[in-house]
Amino acid sequence: MNSQLQDYAERLSAFSGREVSVSVAGLASLARAYVALHNLTVTRVAGEAYGTAELHLSRIRHLYSVCEERFRREKNFASRCHLLNVLHVLGHEPFSSCTPWADGCDDLLDDFIAHELPLHHDCSRPGWLWCIARWAYPLDPCSKESEGFRSFRRQLAAWASQLDGKDHWPGLTAGETLSRLGLLNANAEMFLDNAYDEAIRSVYTYCRKQTEVKATTDPQRLQDMGQLAEQASCFCAYPYDAPTRDAVFQAMGDSIHLLPAGGEEQLYALSFLVSGLCETVLNEQYEATPW
Repeated sequence: MNSQLQDYAERLSAFSGREVSVSVAGLASLARAYVALHNLTVTRVAGEAYGTAELHLSRIRHLYSVCEERFRREKNFASRCHLLNVLHVLGHEPFSSCTPWADGCDDLLDDFIAHELPLHHDCSRPGWLWCIARWAYPLDPCSKESEGFRSFRRQLAAWASQLDGKDHWPGLTAGETLSRLGLLNANAEMFLDNAYDEAIRSVYTYCRKQTEVKATTDPQRLQDMGQLAEQASCFCAYPYDAPTRDAVFQAMGDSIHLLPAGGEEQLYALSFLVSGLCETVLNEQYEATPW
């Protein structure tokens, strides 16, 4: 049993029942942690040390209903994009579960793209572009020729052109740069597109150098570290970067003790720590299993 993961899972349980009161970003943090714990426990490699798969699936189901209700009431375009991406994670990322809400999530996404595309076909918001990518995946001839996917590809091409041989976009914050990098990496992994591999490698190297990885109570720096950890876990344009990922998790762990207990910044850090340790436990069990 991993005592750190058990400690973090217990800290996370303090947020159970508060789903209706957290921000959209907080909902995304809960989704990250709940899905990771479900995907660990459903394999039964750790027994019930971290709860049962049924418990975590019930939390996912409840969180999905909260997010869906919030989405239907929300008027802000950016928030609706963010909520749809959270709903997609809850609907499609749990292992070995026929989540009955997955089809409903797909219907919401279909309707959203159809309604918003005429208004936002040139929109460069990362949340919107993630919605299009998830809507188009897996790519088939119909979605490949759709205006939505063409607008997605046009935006990535524009970003790559704006680099013009540089390793970053002048004027963007670290978080904005990492958001663009995340979409370029997603395009490579989801749609097997290696057109931007050189640009991806350059931007990732820049982000790794520019993102300060150490304990912090600053919300933006926490978010930057979380995004860096996600990009360190990519593997198409560059190798999986375990040292950077581990350094971020160490900094997140150090930050936990500095952050206000029960606050959304602590929840954000906890979600990455829980997710990372669940992956570590699964990998350790996989390596120890005789095949």
